[in-house]
Amino acid sequence: MESLDKWIEKLIVDAGVAPQAAPYLRLLLLLIVLGLLSWLFFFITKKIINGVLFRFFKKTPAKWDDLLIDHKVFRNLAHIVPAVIIRIIVPVLFKDFEKVVPFVTKLTDAYLIIVIMMVINSLLKIFEYSLSKSRLFVDKPLASYFQLIRIIIYITTGILVLSVLLGKSPVYFLSAFGA
Repeated sequence: MESLDKWIEKLIVDAGVAPQAAPYLRLLLLLIVLGLLSWLFFFITKKIINGVLFRFFKKTPAKWDDLLIDHKVFRNLAHIVPAVIIRIIVPVLFKDFEKVVPFVTKLTDAYLIIVIMMVINSLLKIFEYSLSKSRLFVDKPLASYFQLIRIIIYITTGILVLSVLLGKSPVYFLSAFGA
């Protein structure tokens, strides 16, 4: 990896950039490469899910798998693959830029929390849909109950994201609500 770093810097300097600016331009190029890699991994994962899984689940006689497709559970799960790959690649890719690694790692962790919330929200929609079709719950206000659960999940997600980004314990933010 070090030879790759030196090679990139040599290309940048040979292109006419000042040697003092070469590491920063290399950092910018690495961030662009990281963004392109994440988009590529998301695109590949989404194509696999939309192509292979979608066709497979639509052909099965079971109805529960169609609900997973209709409520975008797998589409939301597709966001996890690039985030996990970025989480793994970042320490290696930015080993010369120690100050960037925690920032990108925190952003990736916050993104993973949001994606997990989206998956849970999709599963809740499936559960709400399934219960609303049951004869036992036809006259019950299920939508209100599930909306309350979603609000609690959104607040929890917000607290967890702030906790990760600011490096504070979630208890710190919960104690602010108590005050």
